[in-house]
Amino acid sequence: SGVYWLKAPLNSGDLVIMSPFTNRYLNTSCIPKTDYNALQLKPKANQGVFFNSNLTHYVDINRSNKDRVSVAFHILIMPKPKTTFCFQKRAKKTPPKK
Repeated sequence: SGVYWLKAPLNSGDLVIMSPFTNRYLNTSCIPKTDYNALQLKPKANQGVFFNSNLTHYVDINRSNKDRVSVAFHILIMPKPKTTFCFQKRAKKTPPKK
């Protein structure tokens, strides 16, 4: 999965990607607003991010007065097929001499 931000005003909502490990450090921290169970990414215009699509993720509320414009997508990477096709020019057949 991925997202690309076209417009991302300040306070327009972070992308939050949750850790696949539940209750990591029991979600306790001495640092305020630190969450060991999630990665918070601030959107920046003309930048993007890829992440594993099986991770729980969401976007926080847009707290700005402007629109956040983004493009979200999924990518499927497939192995190269074993069969290859070779297109070669065929030699011109010359008519038999009489």
